[in-house]
Amino acid sequence: MFPSFRNLIERQILNAQAEGKLRGLAGDDRPLTDPAERKAAMARIADLDMRHNMARDARRSFFR
Repeated sequence: MFPSFRNLIERQILNAQAEGKLRGLAGDDRPLTDPAERKAAMARIADLDMRHNMARDARRSFFR
């Protein structure tokens, strides 16, 4: 990820935290203690990460 894009994301997160927009979200008060729930969440994250990497690699090879 580009450093400037990462900085933009970090600034947006910090602004949202300062404005209280990240409080009271569904599930923010409880950790994922159920093993099945945790496994499903981790599988979803892995799937999204794989898709992101595939799209990035395809974009890079297209613009070569």
